[in-house]
Amino acid sequence: ADVYIFDEPTTGVDVGTKLDIYKLFAELLRNGAGIILVSSYLPEVLELSDTLHVFRQGRLVGTHARSVYEKNAASSETILEQALGA
Repeated sequence: ADVYIFDEPTTGVDVGTKLDIYKLFAELLRNGAGIILVSSYLPEVLELSDTLHVFRQGRLVGTHARSVYEKNAASSETILEQALGA
């Protein structure tokens, strides 16, 4: 496949298995695949994403770049505000 969708891939797994999942992600990316990661664990999303899209009630409410040096850089505070409608 060219694109993989992972929905809450590390929920309920131990740290070793989580590391194995991250290694799988890296291998897929090295081979040219794209990954859509759906996760409610914000630190994981911030660490693994190049681009972050925030949805609230089925609508896109924000798009952020991973790098803190880019204009729309993702921050935990901004993402939570958008997700919660604050």
